[in-house]
Amino acid sequence: MFYYTRLYNWSTHSDYIISMIKEFHIFGHGIELGMPETEHLERVLDWADNNSALLVFSGDVPVGMVLVCPELQKDPHYPGLSMHTMFTVVLPGHPGATLALYRGLVRVAKANNADWLCTTKRTSDYTYTKRGHPIGRI
Repeated sequence: MFYYTRLYNWSTHSDYIISMIKEFHIFGHGIELGMPETEHLERVLDWADNNSALLVFSGDVPVGMVLVCPELQKDPHYPGLSMHTMFTVVLPGHPGATLALYRGLVRVAKANNADWLCTTKRTSDYTYTKRGHPIGRI
């Protein structure tokens, strides 16, 4: 299956980003832990405010997304500047979409002159791991 990504900036595509969050948030971890859907949606929308969204498509159909902080950060864990992500969701049945999202994130980080790409991954119901990917070595 062929996947491709596209970056949407909040300033020009906030309505579209909001509509995609409404579609994808139901697959988020908070709901699995019992958070009411309306509260979960509200929290994800708060996170999304002024952030960009990288969407992954299969044909014309969006099958995943990740929120991307558009401003590079001076993360105390990594030298140089870091691009941070949050709220990553890929629909079931699209395992190749995760790799496409990651490659898209690397392209965005390189285009923005980031030294590091910082991602989080759920490793259990109560643990998330933050990982720094050095852009110059990817």
